[in-house]
Amino acid sequence: MAYCRFSDSNWYIYWTSNHTINKNEELLAIYSRNAFSQGLESNQFKYLEVKELLENDNFILKLRVDHEDIDLVRECLTDFIADVDDHYKNKYEKRT
Repeated sequence: MAYCRFSDSNWYIYWTSNHTINKNEELLAIYSRNAFSQGLESNQFKYLEVKELLENDNFILKLRVDHEDIDLVRECLTDFIADVDDHYKNKYEKRT
């Protein structure tokens, strides 16, 4: 699932993992337009790493987010955490 794409932002951020057995294995891929144009690979972060990036806005420095993109990237990271939590909540509820 893509949270944002280059077509409307400087970022391409998407939930990339599948066939995982727990939420800590879920991955979020993050490309910045600048890194992509330089041929750099995406950064992939596990669920807990994304939570750590959100703490104290650590993602701003780690991902080199420009001021005008801070809210967008924060929203994408937050949405990923919520989506993973919902996915595993529903997965667990279906088993009980």
